[in-house]
Amino acid sequence: ESGFCRTYRFETGCAVTASECSINNATHTGLSMLSPTVCNCCEFCLPFYGEDQHCSRGGPGMGTNVGRCGPGLSCVASDDGFSYCRRMESECHSAQDDYEARHEAGDVGVLESPPICDAKGRFAHFDCVPTQTCYCQSDEGDRIFGEVLNLGAVTTQNMHCDDATLDLFPSQSQGEAPYNYTTPCLEDLREKIEFILKSEEDGYNVDLFNNLAGCLPDGTYSRIRTTRSGSRICVDETRHQLGDYEALPGTQQFEDMDCKCAQTTAIMKALNERPVCCNNGNFRTIQCRRGLCRCVDSDGKQYGRESDTVTSLSCYKPDWRNLNSTDCYAR
Repeated sequence: ESGFCRTYRFETGCAVTASECSINNATHTGLSMLSPTVCNCCEFCLPFYGEDQHCSRGGPGMGTNVGRCGPGLSCVASDDGFSYCRRMESECHSAQDDYEARHEAGDVGVLESPPICDAKGRFAHFDCVPTQTCYCQSDEGDRIFGEVLNLGAVTTQNMHCDDATLDLFPSQSQGEAPYNYTTPCLEDLREKIEFILKSEEDGYNVDLFNNLAGCLPDGTYSRIRTTRSGSRICVDETRHQLGDYEALPGTQQFEDMDCKCAQTTAIMKALNERPVCCNNGNFRTIQCRRGLCRCVDSDGKQYGRESDTVTSLSCYKPDWRNLNSTDCYAR
């Protein structure tokens, strides 16, 4: 009740809270929270400590924490008996350090961008390739399902990778817990498994469905599909083939197939400048644009400086133009 808190603040008063929340700039930030007072009547700010500032790790007899280390930092005990906020050790932070070192050495390409880490030192939920697309990624930085055109700030502001609009089958997950979530891919997989189990019970040796369709975490079909002849092709979420990308069994292209480039070019089909894919749908390790060539990884992201001389690139291989060669894509 507002009247109670008004009286409480007048009669009892409130302690002066940290100023970081009201300042909230690059050096002074904090988190406004409910105050540990009666009915939370007072204002309370939990300040975020910067790197190398003193902090408390808590514990018996340590008192109440009045602040915590800021995003990307953790409280670490030092040899002098005190604890300080130190930068977390993580793969994402290591990737940032590598980028900064190469940037200072002048070894960063024009289409490279620094890795973005979250408050816990993990990779951000999405990453963007300039002039191409933005895609969702795991905490470890591995590319997962979910990809859209990179439209700059519009995309980065709306690319959350956990938004309900990404659910392609919302009607399947409505109702009450525990729900009956299913999708065409999951249903197809369930039916085939039931058929195989029933056939085995009847004494049949079933080899008809030896290649079951894989389902991604969002319930859609895997982007790689095995044909009746045993080859692999690239498909979209509805199992429609993308382009004419194909890899034959028994080849290295078959084993290395990821179809990432096939997916990206399908999204960019209305644009004139699209990446070049190998015959198995992977990104060609050398991409050229407007007279300059660059090395890219399996996600199509540039690494190292671009050059107008292909042979000077670190990823150059004599057979790089052969789209059916293992020299074509990054491994």
